[in-house]
Amino acid sequence: MVAVILGLAVLLTIVNARDELSEIIAGVGAPGSATPALRRAERLNLLLVTVLVTIMQFMLLALLVFVFFVLFGMLAVPEGTASAWMGERPQRLDGVLAAIPVSTAQLKVCLVLGAFSALQFAATAGSDGAYRAAFVDPVLREVHDGLDVRAEYLRARAQPGAGAPNLAG
Repeated sequence: MVAVILGLAVLLTIVNARDELSEIIAGVGAPGSATPALRRAERLNLLLVTVLVTIMQFMLLALLVFVFFVLFGMLAVPEGTASAWMGERPQRLDGVLAAIPVSTAQLKVCLVLGAFSALQFAATAGSDGAYRAAFVDPVLREVHDGLDVRAEYLRARAQPGAGAPNLAG
């Protein structure tokens, strides 16, 4: 279930990033534009960068939510209470993780809560203006800056007799 929820979050992120990037790259290579259109590999690269940055953000959020609820469960739900709720003694982890006072049911619930948080973040970052301004717009500004550098490079390279362009400034 966690994999399906995170898969939906990734799919939503890809759709949102594609929509956002289409607005930015619409002018690149348009009739009357000084720069040539982006190649397919360049468009894919821009999409991957944007998607991966957003995925890193929502995976970090999912991890933080997971850890928070594991710690909260360890502190707030003693084993006696969990046994009363479940009707049996909670199953503990085994192997190397046996020393951690967390049940497998608690870990499963915390994983689902973390995954739902990631999905909610992905949906909100694509639709809410405040989240978008905080999490998506900085990435899109970087993409726009990268496209400006590309345009300058291609302009300098197209000038006859110009050696390698100086992009240090």
